[in-house]
Amino acid sequence: MRVQWTSSKRPADDELFKHWGTSLLRLGTGFVCSVNGPEKNLPCPCAECGGEKITNHWTFLIRTANHVVYNEEEAKATKVDFFFNIDSNESDGTMKTEFGLELDWSSPGRDICRMVCVTHDEALAQRIESAWRSWRRGKVNLQDLSHPELLPLPTCGGDREPALIISHPHGRSKKISIGYVTGKEEPVIKYNTATCPGSSGAPVFVSDHNLKKFRSLRFIVPVHCGSYEETTPENADHGDLRKDEEHRDKTHQLNFGYHRHIT
Repeated sequence: MRVQWTSSKRPADDELFKHWGTSLLRLGTGFVCSVNGPEKNLPCPCAECGGEKITNHWTFLIRTANHVVYNEEEAKATKVDFFFNIDSNESDGTMKTEFGLELDWSSPGRDICRMVCVTHDEALAQRIESAWRSWRRGKVNLQDLSHPELLPLPTCGGDREPALIISHPHGRSKKISIGYVTGKEEPVIKYNTATCPGSSGAPVFVSDHNLKKFRSLRFIVPVHCGSYEETTPENADHGDLRKDEEHRDKTHQLNFGYHRHIT
């Protein structure tokens, strides 16, 4: 997700307050949680049609972090790149880009939102719907993770719950990183899965050890909101590279995400 506007309606304590009213690009990750269409007899709400033309169109609901897309202003300035799976500056023809339309729902306290995206591209809509339905409505409701070839559980700490994140770090191609859950304090879940800037808004798949006595991925997944890192103290001797290197060896991420708000 490429967001190229920062709304001045963000609160004063927002970390992006210095960029209010600017088009500074920031990057994030999203997850399609609903596909609807085709709508054949209704006006299309996209910017091109302006709600005046009746054309075939599909709408997607995309879940991401609220600090990535704050409101409708920012949603309209967001480009959503679907199927960006290559590590190259040139598209291989599979990636498709659409603009956001509006925010369908948001929970600032839990840093989660749902954004609406519209397309006229039937091939793109069918591809997304096929992928979404195969995951959401397949014969096996939850993915069995009991087989080592599906998820290397020993590397996640034996019996500890694995936490898997699918994201676009630094706005690059899709990556999968694996760690394990380090704590749960409803609605927050903590994990040590590696992330980078651009991973915000990514789905965090955690396992359920009790369901049918095997590890399974859940459907309602937390949204990755950020990471905290230890930083070099302000009074450190920055001229001593050896000290800095020793400190970097001790840095670690304390990642967290929020479950969606259930009403």
